[in-house]
Amino acid sequence: MRDRPFRVALDARSLNTGHLRGIGKSVFEFVKRTAASGAVDWHLLADRPDQPMQVPNPDSCAVSVFETRGDRLHAWEQWSLPRRAQQLGVEVMHAPGTSMPWWQPVPTVVTIHDTIPWQQQDPAWPPGFYRDRLLPAAYHRAAAITTVSDATSCPGGRICNRSCTSSLPASMNAISRRPWTGGQSNSTGASWPSRTCCTWVAAIRASA
Repeated sequence: MRDRPFRVALDARSLNTGHLRGIGKSVFEFVKRTAASGAVDWHLLADRPDQPMQVPNPDSCAVSVFETRGDRLHAWEQWSLPRRAQQLGVEVMHAPGTSMPWWQPVPTVVTIHDTIPWQQQDPAWPPGFYRDRLLPAAYHRAAAITTVSDATSCPGGRICNRSCTSSLPASMNAISRRPWTGGQSNSTGASWPSRTCCTWVAAIRASA
């Protein structure tokens, strides 16, 4: 057991909205549970000052909302987000919404929610350098990858050029079968926050 909280930076763009949806609801619940338990010192980072920030535990979550020019180039995600995480001196950064930065100055964990962008046409994820080259390369550099289901992990492994059945190597560049279940217990009896914390520990140790 750790005797101090995790210091975690979160790509909290899914919380930077007037109405939570899908991923945002899961992220909100996760932050709420872990912040209330004292297990995590959260630093929530987002990019829309014109939108409200949904903060589950305002007293235990630091919030930083700032803009970066260059939306078309994903400048905030690829440069400003990891740079701010580095400046904060966090132990790990979590990208919960499938996308993540290629530059990872601190150990970075990503959650891939689905592989639809690579399997069929999606206007939000047009084919090109960002989707087909930058993100797969970023996944390859990740300290750890989690998925929401086994159905996601196998095609996710092909996208990352990693086998979904591989044991986690020292670099942690493999897919971890730790589904996000909104805090409910799975068949092993391990809760979702606990499993994610285990992933952070492994990522931190592998980068030490």
